[in-house]
Amino acid sequence: MREQSEPGERAKIGSVVLAAGRSSRMGAHKLLLPLGGRALVTYAVAAACASMADPVVVVLGHDADRVRAALAQGRYRTVTNAAYGEGMATSLRAGLAALPPVAGAIVILADQPLMTAAAMDAVIAEARRHPGAVVRAAYEGRAGHPVCFPARLFPELLAATGDEGGRAVLGRHRGEVRLVELGAPALDLDVDEPDQYEALRRAWEGHSDVAES
Repeated sequence: MREQSEPGERAKIGSVVLAAGRSSRMGAHKLLLPLGGRALVTYAVAAACASMADPVVVVLGHDADRVRAALAQGRYRTVTNAAYGEGMATSLRAGLAALPPVAGAIVILADQPLMTAAAMDAVIAEARRHPGAVVRAAYEGRAGHPVCFPARLFPELLAATGDEGGRAVLGRHRGEVRLVELGAPALDLDVDEPDQYEALRRAWEGHSDVAES
């Protein structure tokens, strides 16, 4: 492991955007589905780039070339996870490995198009206030994404396997998790099945301002 950056109010928090999945339950590549005239994947990446997270790493896998082509230019770098079929943990490992020394990493799902930079910044600010804690977004009391992991837990995340991603690490450290209440549950909407995409499109009607967040 690389040397960690120093914690504090200006601690460097990177972002890992997970955009490698196969979308097997959708019948189409969900990240390339249209929303507001753009590919769905562009919104989460734009939110990460507009946030305080630095740097931003986008992990690609399935249809990597098409997803990369759909993204607008921004202050992110992409890495391709050739082993994406083995589960989300491989993408998390690829993203963390691409980060320079940081105090922590905020992990966001690429199929959360209603996520905003302001919501990510609230999580990052709490992580800076409480170095070493796991900081997780909450929506009306329900824990969700994004999650900011301190660098001290990177070795455990790098050891994760399959589709568990960070869940097992969260389970082992549940007493160290700090929740940041973000309010509107719509921010946490993700897309795994066609009916969820339709629900997202309906929610979009009232949240279209996030496109520039």
